[in-house]
Amino acid sequence: MKKNAFTLVELLTVLAIVAILAAAVIPIMHARVDAAKWSEGKAVAGTIAQAIRLYCLDRGMVGPYGEDIPDINALGLSPSDLKGRYFNINYFNWYTDISVNMTPIYRITIKKPPSIASPDRIILNEDGVWSEEND
Repeated sequence: MKKNAFTLVELLTVLAIVAILAAAVIPIMHARVDAAKWSEGKAVAGTIAQAIRLYCLDRGMVGPYGEDIPDINALGLSPSDLKGRYFNINYFNWYTDISVNMTPIYRITIKKPPSIASPDRIILNEDGVWSEEND
């Protein structure tokens, strides 16, 4: 009589392989989900950067050392313009400095919401360069 079945050892081997693969993939997936969440914050920071550039073109130079930091209303934005699924106005902070040749100098800081693992902050500067900071 011929039996067509898997042995217990074969089944446990397959189960072990699947468990190892899952253990390797789960952290990668979490990192991808966090990166997708940060992309929302980066898009909003780009909106703020564009508004700062337009503000400086309209008004000329901003005051020295951030004396004339434009608030959200001065930039022509509303809190709903900066609201997404993971980020809202409370996660963004920006400052401006003296414009050089009508090019504003600014930094936009995005704080990490509770639903994201790391980094603690992402910063966009006037050159369009992103940097990460941890506490």
